[in-house]
Amino acid sequence: MESNVPPEIVSTGRIVLLGASNVTRSLPTIVETARRAWYPPLDILGAAGHGRSFGADSSILGRKLPGIISCGLWDALKSRAALPTAALVTDIGNDLVYGEPPDQIIEWLEICLQQLADVAQRLVITRLPVETIEAAPPWKFQFLGHLLYPSAPLDRERILVEARAMNDWLVSCANRFRAYILQPDPDWYGWDPIHIARTPRDLAWRKILAPWSDGRAPQPNHASFARSRAIRRARPAQWHQFGIPRRCPQPSVQLADGTRLSLF
Repeated sequence: MESNVPPEIVSTGRIVLLGASNVTRSLPTIVETARRAWYPPLDILGAAGHGRSFGADSSILGRKLPGIISCGLWDALKSRAALPTAALVTDIGNDLVYGEPPDQIIEWLEICLQQLADVAQRLVITRLPVETIEAAPPWKFQFLGHLLYPSAPLDRERILVEARAMNDWLVSCANRFRAYILQPDPDWYGWDPIHIARTPRDLAWRKILAPWSDGRAPQPNHASFARSRAIRRARPAQWHQFGIPRRCPQPSVQLADGTRLSLF
């Protein structure tokens, strides 16, 4: 049985997830993949959310979250006992859509990556899916942009130029942060060029997280209905809903195998 009020338990490994909508949409799949690649019980800490920024507050449909660099994940990470750690950094493109200068985004990412490099033995960073954005007709880009980022500036050519530059910079991070830089497969995307589609989702995350297990893709990773529901009901430590501050004690969820999920 999954529990929201877990007793004390000793974890054998830790997972850190930084991202935005792809992490949120696929969180049960990611957790299940992690459990198969990085032996449970796990201590999982995540900072994600639709439209999440790495450095600035972000608001989507009345929900406001702090930037990843200023959220409570880092204090929680420092306060917990050291464990073998694997980490993922993905969904880097939101800040480009918000019009943040690439130098500013890189500064935010440098802060996050340095802190992860200090504790993580396995670090995966995904590049931006430039190929699928380039292949999408301009009208689709504009439609999805207005739908997903109604208050953000939309300049397709600027975003593509800056996304290519960001991808080049990410390649330079491999040695500095001992990171595996992964190129997303265009086949993972459907009509939507920035979100991993439902059908290839399991395979995509197995490949993305394969470096956590020395390049061997974990076994198929379908979460049970109960486990998936418990993970999707997890809430972050703090957020604002229509201007009202909200809080949730962490860990938010404990799974039957003792794996704990804390969101920030």
